[in-house]
Amino acid sequence: MQIHGVRTAEAALLFLTGAGILDSTMKTIQDKSTERHAGIRCLATMGLALFALSIRNAAATNMIAFNHSDRETRAVYREVLRCIEEHQAEIEVSTPKPGVLQQAHEGVLADHGELFWTSGDYSYRLGPSKLVFLPTYTMDKIRREAIQRRIDARVRHLLRGCPAGASDYEKAKFVYRTLVGEIDYDKSAPMNQTVAGPFLYGRTVCQGYACATQYLLRELGIESAIVVGQTKGGPHAWIIACLDGQYYHIDTTWGDPTFPDKEEQLDDNIDWWYLNLTTREISQDHAIVSAFAPLCTATEDNYFVKESLFLPFWSAEKADDLLVRAWKSGRQAVPVKFASIPDRNSAVRHYISEDGIRALFPDMGTFWYDTPDDRPLLSIIGLPPPPMPVTGHRPPVEEEDYPPTAASSSPEPYVPESEAPPPPQRFGAAVFRVNGEELDVLADGAFEIGLGQELEIAVRQSNTKISIDWGDDTSNRGATGYHVYEQPGEYTIIIRAKGKFGKTFRAKTFVVYVKGGGHGFFLFILFLLTAGALVAVNVRRKAAQATQQRTSL
Repeated sequence: MQIHGVRTAEAALLFLTGAGILDSTMKTIQDKSTERHAGIRCLATMGLALFALSIRNAAATNMIAFNHSDRETRAVYREVLRCIEEHQAEIEVSTPKPGVLQQAHEGVLADHGELFWTSGDYSYRLGPSKLVFLPTYTMDKIRREAIQRRIDARVRHLLRGCPAGASDYEKAKFVYRTLVGEIDYDKSAPMNQTVAGPFLYGRTVCQGYACATQYLLRELGIESAIVVGQTKGGPHAWIIACLDGQYYHIDTTWGDPTFPDKEEQLDDNIDWWYLNLTTREISQDHAIVSAFAPLCTATEDNYFVKESLFLPFWSAEKADDLLVRAWKSGRQAVPVKFASIPDRNSAVRHYISEDGIRALFPDMGTFWYDTPDDRPLLSIIGLPPPPMPVTGHRPPVEEEDYPPTAASSSPEPYVPESEAPPPPQRFGAAVFRVNGEELDVLADGAFEIGLGQELEIAVRQSNTKISIDWGDDTSNRGATGYHVYEQPGEYTIIIRAKGKFGKTFRAKTFVVYVKGGGHGFFLFILFLLTAGALVAVNVRRKAAQATQQRTSL
């Protein structure tokens, strides 16, 4: 069993308990109540405790910051992690040295970006011979568990798109693309220093990007650590991930073109430069501060190497072949990485100054190109449409050549490609499902669901960015969203279509009435009792009026 984190250790213990293995083992031992079996009971209890500890320790040893710490720091690391995971107010650690405690705490935060219920600050006091660690929490355990359920639901939805059997590189690329597409950079976003911000609100800053990237990679079996450093814009955070046994830098924040301090790159609206870099490459615009950060030298899983978009030396013939292959694969925006900036400048001179790009693509119209000053990269945007396979028209077929189906005894008419209607692109054509079953939405955009049911909204829109505001201070980006309401009530759902620079140009509103689940019958009885009381009061009032009239006569 591959262990991805401490939560896996807890799940293993819960499995043993739930399956009855733990209880039945202990009961069998306890039934042997003679003096002869007292020692066995003691050994069995100790063995089960050691088993739990071994799972927890095995989980910890997969962590990057943990592995790059000395023995004393590792021991304190385990103690700090256990304290925060169990939501303890304090714990005595096995060191009297404040510097060791600080290194251990930084290592825990680097390896465990999922600890959203702690602020990242702590204090300590002197014990009799060692230090007492006191973490700072931002919420109680009940709210923590409620937020964790919402994070789990969101993560399940995001990971549905990851193909089965994906390689480490494909998993990292999937996570990078997914988070760039689902999250916006926003300094005003709530909980933006934790993993909860990007998953619950779809908005965050660099720390949230790094935590979300680490979280999804760990769910896919890839370990990573959050790196703290400096850029020209100030403090910054990104991750180091272990792919195929080699370390790479990944900066999802700078891969997002909405990041305010970056020039926009147009390749699926993603800047792929920051997917799987070496230490030398990331150091061109990032200064690493984290002491544990391992040296990254591998290039096999670099995006441009893996996608055959890297040219190790300048050759016009090789560059032509690369561009044509990329174009035939369906790309109309091709970023090419070169071994050096002089090689990149040679490509600019050949393709732009000497108009070599039009010699390669005679049908090329207006195009754009981008050459970042500090990177050996040339992006050409606006290549002509790639060649399509020749389909032609199907020859006429007699009706009897169509085998009848169970649904219809007549064949489906053939519509020539040129006469086929285009796919619908109307904004607001949304499908609503509850627990997988499609809902009928009223003409005024209102519908009902039960408390705790999973609501799915799928928007039939492919040419713009879609965001869904669920009406309870949560939202997500993407044409499909899943949500579970935790409280009954009336919620206004707003589906927005955004243009290239994030400006909303269309929006549609729906109203969902979340029924109170098991309280419905109680409310119905309460309604009947209230109505009955009102009727009784009305009858008494009319009887009193009639009596008063007879008395006056």
